[in-house]
Amino acid sequence: MARTSITEPAILDLLERKHVLSGPEIVELLAEEDFRVNKTSVYRALDRLLEKAEICRLSLGEQTVVYELRNHHHDHAVCNVCGRVLTIECHAQQHPEIPGFQIDHHHATYFGVCSACTK
Repeated sequence: MARTSITEPAILDLLERKHVLSGPEIVELLAEEDFRVNKTSVYRALDRLLEKAEICRLSLGEQTVVYELRNHHHDHAVCNVCGRVLTIECHAQQHPEIPGFQIDHHHATYFGVCSACTK
């Protein structure tokens, strides 16, 4: 029997297990886990999680927008060939000083070719 609603905790659980996911991937995975999926409800839940600063929305190239949890800071490396996203340690220990702007977090994304695609 399908669960009756899509909840923010279910989305957070998916992001905890899968790391970065696009909206369509979240919809698909929730359906696979027997949630009754309504795409609009998923995006509304994502918007609420963004407003509460529990998740981040990132653009990792090629018009791809993904979501991830904000509770663990790290950066990403994206393969320009296969699109694979690697999680890497954050190397920036300090935020830059930007006049008139208060930074609350940052993301660095490195683009290149992964080892599997260079073979």
